[in-house]
Amino acid sequence: MVIFDQLRISDDGTCLYLDVHVKDVADLENVYIEEIAICRDVDTENSSPSEYPEDNYIYKEPFSNVKSVSRELTIDDFKPFIQTNNLSDITDLSHNLFFVYIKCTDTAASEACCCAYSNPKIGVTFDSGILYNIAMNLTRELADTCSIPSGFIDFILNFFALKASINTGNFIPAIRFFNTLLRKKVSSSTFKGCGCHG
Repeated sequence: MVIFDQLRISDDGTCLYLDVHVKDVADLENVYIEEIAICRDVDTENSSPSEYPEDNYIYKEPFSNVKSVSRELTIDDFKPFIQTNNLSDITDLSHNLFFVYIKCTDTAASEACCCAYSNPKIGVTFDSGILYNIAMNLTRELADTCSIPSGFIDFILNFFALKASINTGNFIPAIRFFNTLLRKKVSSSTFKGCGCHG
């Protein structure tokens, strides 16, 4: 069983933290991390994010007989792979949805435990700070005008749709919701206020 102990973008948006380990379960005591690969949402247009990347990755590293991996990856770690694979350049980590693939050594699994073992295991991360800033701007607008901006409700619905899509492995809708949250212009229309400002 593959467990992500940490998978996040740093608060300043400059580093991707990855800590992952393999936990032994019944009939799967000899599973090791074979390789990790990382893709961005912008590089998965012609393939399903559910499939292990062959040539659209921005990072890939093989291992041998390893049970755990810990990495702090920056843009400089991604650039050589981006150039090799002729992908669009990366200037920051704050405007991308990252798919992290953990590929393990093939091990025959019994029917009883196969549900606990998926290969590869996929983790998804993004800079939550940039979405936090958008949410706080909408919240301040709500406090200042005592009216509910329609963009505020739109943000909440898209954010929960993003989380639900990631949690259920529906990665293509997740990309769409993520891009909507980042790039859609916030509507200036408001719902009727409470009148407390006169």
